Amino acid sequence: RPADTSRPVPVLVQLHGGGGHGTVEYALTLAKLLGAAVLSLDWGGEPFTPGEPCPEHVTRWRYPPPGKGGILGKEAACYHVVIAVRRALDFLSQQPGVDMSKVVLYGGSWGSFHAHLVAGVEPRVTDVVGHAGAGGWSDSYAICAYGIHSLPAEQRQEFLATFDPISYAPFTHADVTMLAPTNDDYFWFGGLQRHFLALANRERKRLVIQPNSDHAIGGYPNPVPT
Repeated sequence: RPADTSRPVPVLVQLHGGGGHGTVEYALTLAKLLGAAVLSLDWGGEPFTPGEPCPEHVTRWRYPPPGKGGILGKEAACYHVVIAVRRALDFLSQQPGVDMSKVVLYGGSWGSFHAHLVAGVEPRVTDVVGHAGAGGWSDSYAICAYGIHSLPAEQRQEFLATFDPISYAPFTHADVTMLAPTNDDYFWFGGLQRHFLALANRERKRLVIQPNSDHAIGGYPNPVPT
């Protein structure tokens, strides 16, 4: 967070994409660029193959362990990511010099997907900036949604009702900005559009279309010198 604690600063929680991880450097850079209290959340660590050495930055609380767990209910990784983000907000709310009247979630790919989930159940979130990741999976066969359609009908419907972010769109009252690549193989543009249209807050949402950018969500910014 900024060194000047004479005035309260807003909050930003950064959620990495699949295969990424949170970094202190990312949090410091965003804090200096934006003048905010930033938490870069390592929500799952980088995937690794069972039996191979675990990368150092994979968090100990990572759930589910590789090859275990499920995709429904409290066994689902999505459930635990949402809990982790809400606990991160609890932690930030207890820090000095933090203004919880402005709470922003920023994520790309799976980070965007989870940010939209959290915004639908967490009233403290005031703003969401999601890049190349959204809901609207009911008729999507994008890379991230494809496996859901191979589930038995009852399980598929349960997943769509509980973990497809579009199900929480009517309860999302935050200001939402969606950055939408038109040819994203991981999250299809059509589903993202339906998610955008379903958002309850019609006066505080915007869709930024990125032609032919595939699933490019950018890398880590160059750290700002201390």
